[in-house]
Amino acid sequence: MISCSSPEIFAIKLFVNPAQTEAVFFDTRQWLSQLDTSQGIDVGGTHIQFTDAVKLLRVTLDSTLSFDKHVAEVARQFHYHIRALKHIRPLLTLEAADFCRVNCRQETRLLQRCTVRHFSE
Repeated sequence: MISCSSPEIFAIKLFVNPAQTEAVFFDTRQWLSQLDTSQGIDVGGTHIQFTDAVKLLRVTLDSTLSFDKHVAEVARQFHYHIRALKHIRPLLTLEAADFCRVNCRQETRLLQRCTVRHFSE
């Protein structure tokens, strides 16, 4: 287990909430496969478990920085909102519906290009 109990943590009165704190190693798959993360890390007497990915500023960072989980999450949210628009379509004016159609088409093309480019590398 990795331990971090330096006096600086106590001097600045840093308290770690284990329910809201995650730890992750970023490196290649080969190096991560050799690393034992089952024990977690001890920060100022609080045990923190390692995870495969963390969400920081609405961006999901996985341990290999491949952004696979982030792209999948953005695509999932996008499709959810597109499906939600179908339910309110009868309530929209013709101009509002046309605006949504044009913008959704542009967003769909952008998302498809990003997804294809990301997963083809």
